[in-house]
Amino acid sequence: MFKGHIVFDFDGTLFGNTPGIIRGWRLVLTELLGREVTLDEVIAKSCPDPHRFMEAFGLDANKEEIKLYLSERWPELYSSSEFGEELFEGVPELLAELERREYGQYIWSAGYKKAILQTLKRYDIAKYFIDVKAVEDGLSKPHPQQLHDMLGVVSKDRVLVIGDSYTDINGANNYGCPSIAALWNNKEKYKQLAQCGATYFAHRPAECLDIVESYFATLR
Repeated sequence: MFKGHIVFDFDGTLFGNTPGIIRGWRLVLTELLGREVTLDEVIAKSCPDPHRFMEAFGLDANKEEIKLYLSERWPELYSSSEFGEELFEGVPELLAELERREYGQYIWSAGYKKAILQTLKRYDIAKYFIDVKAVEDGLSKPHPQQLHDMLGVVSKDRVLVIGDSYTDINGANNYGCPSIAALWNNKEKYKQLAQCGATYFAHRPAECLDIVESYFATLR
């Protein structure tokens, strides 16, 4: 029996390499479109929703051939130091302590599952997570479908989402649970995530532990 259920975003919350991700998307889009895509184009059209992002380039992320290509291509890129992501300082300690205190942990990402699982194994933190939901697993956040699929009949007040984008916070709101805005990757997102209705704010991963414990203590 878990004291609570903690759902983490992946990119920008557990791992970060924004320049590498942008370079990766430039390469992927260049290959898909058959023309040179510039970094400035990727940056200008960038957004946390992969479907909207690809629509901005005239691509349908729901097409099977595109889904298959991306699910295979991103793991290849993530295995390279040029495009791969790095674990944020303090994250391993947070995950280990949450497990020790009997919280169930999950990942809810708009990324590609094979690449995510590959990265978790490389950093030896896959052991902390009960389940991983990614873009292949149905409607993407902020739609709450994947949270329902992952958590089942768990009471919503026993769930807390931690993420760094408006899709994370809006997704938590749509599901009906509180959220922690993860600001350690970009403190300038405070205003945007506050406007979205984030419940709590953390500037370092370690701050999440006190927030989690304080929140779930009110439910006992």
